[in-house]
Amino acid sequence: MDSFQETVGNSLILDCGHATDIQWRKDFEDISSADLHNVDSSAHPRRYIRAEGQFVIRKLTMNDAGFYSCLSTPRFLQRTFRVYISEINWTAEAIGYIQIGIRYFTGLLMMVLITRVILKTNTTSERQIRRGRASVTK
Repeated sequence: MDSFQETVGNSLILDCGHATDIQWRKDFEDISSADLHNVDSSAHPRRYIRAEGQFVIRKLTMNDAGFYSCLSTPRFLQRTFRVYISEINWTAEAIGYIQIGIRYFTGLLMMVLITRVILKTNTTSERQIRRGRASVTK
């Protein structure tokens, strides 16, 4: 069984291979032709079967999660898919947090380096001043 993890709003293509006369099922029930021809706001079917037998779902919703099976005539199981749908794209969110962390630590490192340069400059200046005073008192 193949598993897919997708996010709400994305598209998904389930491929049964090179079988002919494909029948698709969702959660062990036949997918009706009426269900395949529902159109979205752009007047395109949201769910359809391509001529090659691939099952396409556009603009995924939480209701699209489940088990999908493709069967060839006469009802031989070809493949089964488990589809998980999440509302949040965790990958993009994790990348966002990583970028924030990198910016924070880069800023912190810059502050440490600048502070070190300032302290080193002050120490060097103080040594030169002390040397100057020491040479004047001699």
